[in-house]
Amino acid sequence: MRAVVRGCCVILAFGLAVHGGYVNLLSLDISPDGKLLLFVQMNDVYVRTVGGEDLRQLTDEGSVIWARFAPDGTHFYYISLQDGYYVVKRGEVDGDTRETVLAEEDVNFFYVAPFPDGKRLVVISDREGQTDLWIYHLEEEAFTRLTNTPGLEATPDVSHDGKNIVFVALWEDMQSWDIHLIRLEGDKVNYDIVTEDPFFDWAPRISPDGRWIAFESTRSGDSEIWVMRTRESGFYLTRITHDRWRNAFPAWSPDMESLVFGTRRDGEDAWTISVTGTY
Repeated sequence: MRAVVRGCCVILAFGLAVHGGYVNLLSLDISPDGKLLLFVQMNDVYVRTVGGEDLRQLTDEGSVIWARFAPDGTHFYYISLQDGYYVVKRGEVDGDTRETVLAEEDVNFFYVAPFPDGKRLVVISDREGQTDLWIYHLEEEAFTRLTNTPGLEATPDVSHDGKNIVFVALWEDMQSWDIHLIRLEGDKVNYDIVTEDPFFDWAPRISPDGRWIAFESTRSGDSEIWVMRTRESGFYLTRITHDRWRNAFPAWSPDMESLVFGTRRDGEDAWTISVTGTY
């Protein structure tokens, strides 16, 4: 039994389903209707229903490193190699169409996360000689730069209202990967450092109500899933998993009644995907 804190209430969580045998898990996502899991294993994109065994392979490229559902739930965005560089592609969940959405000469795009409006993407790219965070406007085919540092950024996520972007960064003078939050307020862009410690924090995901961040962290000594508030750094910091294996890539169900995450035992290549219910 696990405990998750929301406000002043404690919500008990029980593991509902575990499915194993996935190799080299690199990302994990839940569809907007909460029925499908989308993940990258063995450098390709796969999908299956939550709690089901109907595994389907969606790409056959052998170079995919990241994937996310599009807001419509019928498409997905992913990162894969094309002509020696990583590009952003889009595919159909129930179709065969695959198209390149974003590619530039001698430029890599390492991560992508769509805005809920379907008109913008957050991408992490080395497009001006260093790894930074950008917004790409699909209709205008234009970029807005969000960071400009010599450090690294990774694993972005966008809140359901499109006003907040969370990501991890390894910037100058930082001890390890920390969680950062960008608040988009009209023409203003505000930056918050959510965690600033020697621990490895990775793949943060904002809850559907925008109040919580689920993420992987080594702050307990093992790699576990934690949940914390978005506005108060370290406030209501709650540990979700309790084992000595690596637990990573958390994702919220649309109703916030469950979290899905991957687990890999030490020394093993295979991952399991667990769905933990909350109430």
